[in-house]
Amino acid sequence: EGDGTPLSVPTGAFGFIASVNKGLISSCTTDVDVLVEDTLADTYIFGAVAGSNEGSNSHISSCDNKGNLTFNLHALKGPQFIGGVLGRISTAHPSSYVNVDGCSNSGDIALKIFVSGRNPSVGGVVGGTPQAFGNRTTAYQAGEYGIVAGCSNSGDLTFAQDYYAAGGATLWNAGGVVGYMEGEVNKCENSGRISFDCPYDGVGRPVFGGVAGFVSRAVIGCKNLADGHLYAKGEFVRSNDIFSAGTGGVMEPAFGGVVGVCGVVTSGTLSDCVNEGMVTADVEMYPTKSIPIYFGGVAGICHAVAAYCVNNGTVDTVSGFYQTYVGGVFGDVYTNISKCENNGFVRNRGVLSPSVNESWLSYLGGIVARHQGGTISECTNGADAEVVYTGNSTSSSWSCGGGILGRYAANITINRCC
Repeated sequence: EGDGTPLSVPTGAFGFIASVNKGLISSCTTDVDVLVEDTLADTYIFGAVAGSNEGSNSHISSCDNKGNLTFNLHALKGPQFIGGVLGRISTAHPSSYVNVDGCSNSGDIALKIFVSGRNPSVGGVVGGTPQAFGNRTTAYQAGEYGIVAGCSNSGDLTFAQDYYAAGGATLWNAGGVVGYMEGEVNKCENSGRISFDCPYDGVGRPVFGGVAGFVSRAVIGCKNLADGHLYAKGEFVRSNDIFSAGTGGVMEPAFGGVVGVCGVVTSGTLSDCVNEGMVTADVEMYPTKSIPIYFGGVAGICHAVAAYCVNNGTVDTVSGFYQTYVGGVFGDVYTNISKCENNGFVRNRGVLSPSVNESWLSYLGGIVARHQGGTISECTNGADAEVVYTGNSTSSSWSCGGGILGRYAANITINRCC
């Protein structure tokens, strides 16, 4: 039991059961409220149960965190991995290896960064895995760290970037269960609220999802429940360097009811996922930066082959971005999708500003806002969609939308959709 004195957590890994786990941790529970006020110089790894899973036999099963975790971090120079149960999966594993299973978090997690950090990866259960370098079209080579399976989060996750200093965008990757996963997330669910506030110009590049932020290989059978409201507010930017670790090959902000970004370089699997929660935002583009932003009821950006995904939640955004993509199921898609369904109201409310000398473009689709090539087959949209805008701009402003697709950027085929 603590006395309310803030913790000073050393650089490296920290956990109440184990700082580094190289074997099996099973059926453990932590119920300690944590407040960390720290100035860190290097990589930071925190999990209430274990800081890091390392070694070929490391495994965490049926562990729970019930304590509230609050972090106020300053002067960051390395990546941060924060999880309610486990901070980081540090050792590569075969694709069939289950690294973490049956774990849950019910404690609230709050992270505020007071300077430009590098790559915060935060999840209600697992913070993340090491982050590969590369770009989304040619050079990205994802690692493989196995599977996070059957885990759940019901705690609220609150994030804020509260200061700006030169040095590039902070690459946020966060989700209700997993923040950043080079591997697979399977049959996990979230019912906690997730919010992100970035009030300062040109600071954050967020990739957020109700269940997972970024996942390289597969998201299968995951659910974001009705209480899992995802909300973003502030001014965002793209990554300055697509080759930076933590981009996941994605430079732009992306938000999804289930996953922010799934797959890399037109590979991966996204299937049998359901979103019941709201995806809402009130965002502005950093002036003079012509960048897009993506929102989807299931996924913000999807490089993976996707099937049998359903959105039942409202997707409602207020955006001053140069290009805003809002889709009932997907914001942006790079390959084939099939048998997906949207039943949630979709809307983008554009805010035009004379101070931002850029065109304002809005694309909205009942299933997909933008498709980059492939097929859309046997998908159904049963909900209304709306684009409205207010204000004035010194440049052109226009929007387009469709019941299935808002915009295509390459040759695509639409089959048996309604």
